[in-house]
Amino acid sequence: MFAGVAMGIKQRDQLSLMNFENDFLQMSKKMVPLQSSYTTSGNTIAAEEKANTTEKTTSQPPAQDITNESGRPELKDTEKSEKTQANIAAEG
Repeated sequence: MFAGVAMGIKQRDQLSLMNFENDFLQMSKKMVPLQSSYTTSGNTIAAEEKANTTEKTTSQPPAQDITNESGRPELKDTEKSEKTQANIAAEG
């Protein structure tokens, strides 16, 4: 909004353009940022894919990863390196 005003675009014209892009062209559905395992959990990605395939009449909050089981499974203590075991011991 500030960039448009700084360029001399009237706020009314900018709001009209935003409505045109979002409602008519549906740019908010097409211009979705990439998702990776670093930024979202598998549960969130699956929930969003399901939401994109079915038409929704009401908005719902995104699914939350309540299990917190993302990433690689933890190794057994006997399989960890000496450096890792030393770091764990130093943590207390």
